[in-house]
Amino acid sequence: MASVNTAGGARSLNYEATTVQLPYAITSFAIPTINAECIIDETETVVTYRPPEVTDIVDHETREIFQTARVPVMKGEAQIGYIPLPMRYQAVWLELSYCIVLYTQMWRLWAQEEKNAKRKSQRENAAILRRNCGAFVAQHMLARLLAVDELVSLSHDTVTPGEERVRILDEWKIRWCRDWFNTTYDEVARTGAKFLNADPIRPENQAFFGEFIFLGRIITSSNDEVYYYIEGDWNIQGDGKGFLAPPQDLEKWFHGQIDGLDRAFKAKLKRDALATLKKPDLYTETHYNSQARLPARWHEGHKPAPYFWSEKQWNWVAEGNSFWDTPIDLLFYILTEDPPYSSFQQFMQNLNSLLHIVVRQPQMQQVCDVAQQLWMGEMTWREFVDAMMNRYLQLPDAKRETSEKPDPKNVFNTLEARLVLEGYIRRHKEDEVGKPWDEKDVILWQSLSRVTVKKYKCVWEWIISQIILGKKVPDALKEAGLWWRKKKIANKVQKLQNVRQRPHNKRASSGHTDIEMREDNHSERSASSHQDAGPTWTDIGMQEDYSPEGSGSNQLDVEMREDNNNPNGSESTARNTLQPSTQPLSLPVPSNVQNEVENALYRFIQFWRHGSINRYEAEMKDYYSLDYATVIREHVESLRAQDETDNPMPPLGLFDTFANGLKAIAARKEAEREQEELL
Repeated sequence: MASVNTAGGARSLNYEATTVQLPYAITSFAIPTINAECIIDETETVVTYRPPEVTDIVDHETREIFQTARVPVMKGEAQIGYIPLPMRYQAVWLELSYCIVLYTQMWRLWAQEEKNAKRKSQRENAAILRRNCGAFVAQHMLARLLAVDELVSLSHDTVTPGEERVRILDEWKIRWCRDWFNTTYDEVARTGAKFLNADPIRPENQAFFGEFIFLGRIITSSNDEVYYYIEGDWNIQGDGKGFLAPPQDLEKWFHGQIDGLDRAFKAKLKRDALATLKKPDLYTETHYNSQARLPARWHEGHKPAPYFWSEKQWNWVAEGNSFWDTPIDLLFYILTEDPPYSSFQQFMQNLNSLLHIVVRQPQMQQVCDVAQQLWMGEMTWREFVDAMMNRYLQLPDAKRETSEKPDPKNVFNTLEARLVLEGYIRRHKEDEVGKPWDEKDVILWQSLSRVTVKKYKCVWEWIISQIILGKKVPDALKEAGLWWRKKKIANKVQKLQNVRQRPHNKRASSGHTDIEMREDNHSERSASSHQDAGPTWTDIGMQEDYSPEGSGSNQLDVEMREDNNNPNGSESTARNTLQPSTQPLSLPVPSNVQNEVENALYRFIQFWRHGSINRYEAEMKDYYSLDYATVIREHVESLRAQDETDNPMPPLGLFDTFANGLKAIAARKEAEREQEELL
């Protein structure tokens, strides 16, 4: 079977040619020789590959875009990852894949011949050829497995894009075209060292590698060594020999069956192969050895399986990121990008891939244990990052920073919080069926205590209650910021209402006028007006624009409405439009309202009651200095635009923006005052 790569007659010669050299010569063989027949479990779901794809990628150093290839990896009908493949190695990868398809199909054809043979001699001959083809199947599959290991770990030379060198594929190409899989490196070095120095990928070297193939040597009676070669030709012609090179049309073979091979086998290949068994010649070689055994790992289905790149990992690298510079950002990216991972194995696939790229001898079990604690919510993200950076990644110059962009309006929606809560859910799923949720889960609250502060406890209690009700963790975290803002506003409103509802004979300790009494009298004068009912949660806390899903009320909103009914037992109803008011100007601000934001909130509530934007603007200008003129003007203009939309809900978002502007100006004035004091 080895003779299928050769044609022509043997002759002795001294051959020299100008060739393109490898940057580093091959000084040993890294692909072990396999002389045992393959064993394939036809019932298991095997790993297969699709044709290479050409795609753009950003170089993380130069930021230039260049093209590279990737091989999609399939398991059954599901895509499970990619293999990065330099552009210049696409043809060799396809040739190796074709050899596996070719010899696997021939192995099955000879097995069928053996089964159908009627005479013992026919069965024995078919068995010889079957075993020989089966040994080549295992040989090529081992070579591909080792090439995959080299590629996914980036162990090959990747210094210059477009000039990469994949050591295993170079060796396989040289040994395959020279029929050296049954020849030791020492023998090759003595007779064919020039081939170990030449680049087998370069088209300029094609004729050089196919020109002469070493057959062997004999020792004469005078102890002279005579070397014999056979003239070869990569452009094989003749019946049946055309199957030795992959067809240009991938559809003719990439699905696992070579079109026309079965017919050629029956018409010619079987007859020629059996003839060589009867009369062996110089080209005959048997790859199978009955004493040989298969290695424990010779194809992608064996453990450990190659650490293929996930789609998220590929996308992260394609954006110009570096495993060595920002490894933590990769882990952040795969945990936050959609679709979310549903199994621990998906997370570990990426983590194992990272470790095998950046660490020479990774501590796999220790890292797995730490990752498991993170996955189950027993360890926080920061603690996990510390463990990886300090003990396992061995990258002292790498950055800890990630691309996370905190939401200034929602301190709860972070990866760290999400992992803790998702771990809580995973632990609950591991409990016996029907076991109720533990809202006081010790691990949950211990982890939360390490990522948040005590004042937010009520928020986390609300988030946990939503999770128990069936809300997804990301959705609950997104809504938590709004819930917290509503709660703070509700608390402030309640305080203002408490001030207004105090007995008439109580005055503010600061000596201000009796604001409470005036407000009571004001309320009596307008008691018949439904508009003058005290501000409730419905009045100022239920803005549709703030609804996380844009769908109006939720269960929490209903509960808050029920808790804030007005005194006469009917729920306050928001106005449809802002109407001009004929009521007197708002009363003085209560004495316990002492800063700009609280003053603005009080006046905003009064404005929402009387509905006059002009009056509201006049009061604000009267109270605040000229330093605040711009922010007041912008706020009022926003309110006028809001009024034109006919939105019946209070514009809390506009007030938040206004309050932030007030704070900024107040902070600037305070800084200027302190500077003047220093001067």
